[in-house]
Amino acid sequence: MLTPTPTRPGPQGRYGEPVRTVSDAEILDHIEHCRSLMEARYARFERLRDPQDRADACEWMRRRDEAAAALSPACKAAREAAIQQAIDDGVGYFVAQGDAAAAAMGRRAA
Repeated sequence: MLTPTPTRPGPQGRYGEPVRTVSDAEILDHIEHCRSLMEARYARFERLRDPQDRADACEWMRRRDEAAAALSPACKAAREAAIQQAIDDGVGYFVAQGDAAAAAMGRRAA
């Protein structure tokens, strides 16, 4: 008598359904969604001073960070490079504004 070859099931979710892999694009959408919910809850906390709103904001931040950790290494590197570029652009903007203001003040003093 032949015995069937056991099959090895793939990863399963909480209720036994197959787990679907999530793309980086979907994770990035989720990160953005968590960020917007976090900011909304913190704005509400600043307005109403309800500690639960701050706790909710912290929970959305935790979920955002958890999702960011699930990105592929290539996507993480691209995201970090984009963030660094935005920081560099912002610093460059303020340096240029400071130089313009200093030049304007120098012209007024003369």
